[in-house]
Amino acid sequence: MFVTRPLLQVCRSCSASQSTSSSFCSCIGCGPTYAGVTHLLIAPSADWSFPSDHATATIAIVAAFAMRRLPRRTIGLLVVAFLICWSRIYIGTHYLTDVIGGAITGALGAVVARLIYRENSRLDNLVTKIL
Repeated sequence: MFVTRPLLQVCRSCSASQSTSSSFCSCIGCGPTYAGVTHLLIAPSADWSFPSDHATATIAIVAAFAMRRLPRRTIGLLVVAFLICWSRIYIGTHYLTDVIGGAITGALGAVVARLIYRENSRLDNLVTKIL
């Protein structure tokens, strides 16, 4: 899904890096999800946690609104994005670095989309006709 995932695969429930050839997390039982907590809010996943999909999506939306110079909406969405990203760390599904990596990925993705996609271009007209 992401370009960074094959390069930096870190198991969601382990602090040790997994090799890219391993498709299954064999280190269930360590990491932020199991840091002395006996009752988890959500079930642990064997999926890779870097970068955080929630952080990527929310920060991409915030960046899109910021680039359109909509300050009120940007601030409101930034607060929501912060709460979503913080909740991912709080419930133990991500490390702080997972969220930071997702935020960087989302911001870069929004900037690239803004540079490539222009209104009233052939691509815009094609997509508009499809939708």
